[in-house]
Amino acid sequence: MEVLNFPLEIFRQIIHILVSTIGVTKAWKYRQVSRLFASEIYEDIFANQPMSVFSSRLDQSVVMADLSVFLLLRTRKRLGTQGFLTTTIHELVEFLAPNNANNNTYRWRCAEKLCTKITDSIQPYIFKLIGNPEASVPKYIANVRLAGVTCLDKIAAAALVGNSTLIRNVQRELPWDFRASSVLFGHPLINATRYADEEAVSYTLTCYSSGTRIYATHSNLTIFLDALLAAIRRSGLEMINLMVPFCLKRLKLKKYDKNSDRPSISLTWLEESVRTGDVEIVTRILDLASHNPKVELLASFELACRLGHTQIVTLFLDQGKVNANRRHRFTYPLSIAVSSGHVDVIQCVLDAGARIDGPREGRKGLFTPLQTAVSEAKTAAVKLLLERGASLDERFTAGRDPLSLAANNKHLEIYKLLENKYRERHGLQPGV
Repeated sequence: MEVLNFPLEIFRQIIHILVSTIGVTKAWKYRQVSRLFASEIYEDIFANQPMSVFSSRLDQSVVMADLSVFLLLRTRKRLGTQGFLTTTIHELVEFLAPNNANNNTYRWRCAEKLCTKITDSIQPYIFKLIGNPEASVPKYIANVRLAGVTCLDKIAAAALVGNSTLIRNVQRELPWDFRASSVLFGHPLINATRYADEEAVSYTLTCYSSGTRIYATHSNLTIFLDALLAAIRRSGLEMINLMVPFCLKRLKLKKYDKNSDRPSISLTWLEESVRTGDVEIVTRILDLASHNPKVELLASFELACRLGHTQIVTLFLDQGKVNANRRHRFTYPLSIAVSSGHVDVIQCVLDAGARIDGPREGRKGLFTPLQTAVSEAKTAAVKLLLERGASLDERFTAGRDPLSLAANNKHLEIYKLLENKYRERHGLQPGV
């Protein structure tokens, strides 16, 4: 390992010659030698080698996994990217952070975000364009290449880096079509929701809706689906409070969602809000989903049970979004709670008035809650249900009773619990 003792600059030259000689794919395997080999080979392949070394698809696959880094490093060094990608990135970085000695780190972060977004937008053509800026590409990309940096690119880029001041300034000074998205950098509203603050989102919504009637078209719904999902994932309650009334009033989402041909996008928002575990956010999103059939809302209720969000489970039950004693297709709320395995969740459903042995009506073909707990080996759930008075004899179908299920599934601990409870209720001595 004497080569590791060379000065770093000489070592880097050796690595560069190695990669040039044996090729990208073979050199990539040498990363296993040491951490220094791994870092220097990565840097040389991604930043220093000419594009000619990536002659085969196998060589190209090495950098495809980190294509945004590849574009970033190539753009920074202007190596092999003497086309519109380099020009666009450098022009936007200059727009976002005018060059001076105090903001190099910020400029680098801006370039990184721009490269990542470009890669997400036109990934199949990035490598081709890096190697040949004049390469044949689809018409929509060719049009971007001809148009250069537009005002829409600038607004989307300002939102992408979360610069609220720039967003407002650009939107005031430059005209833009709210229905359009930047091919390279996406829609300003989506970017503002993901990266900027509430003020920027509010201003963007104002620009989006001013003076124009907005229809619930596929493109508009896609924009608001992504934007509101981003706000939910950021737990941005203020942003959500801005967007929900807009969706209800301007997009008339309720009327649109009743169309049986289309899935309800509000349910996507609801399920994502449940994942956050934030009751306030779920409450707000329920305003969008309140018109949906209970059987659809049950999917979000089931997710809350599975994640153990007791406050959200209680919210669904207390607001009547889910009926604790009603069958929903092939299940019912207490059975869902039992399957989750969370004792606190089961307690919430029982406290909401759920019948301990399941619904009285429409129970044909279902297991009782106790049968469900036994069959799924939920010991803690079995204990709670027995404490709350679950019947050992009641069953909805001709299937096995809980004791038989436990014996058949060889759940010894559960079987002993059931047997002892049976003996207790019938005045017999506890089993050994």
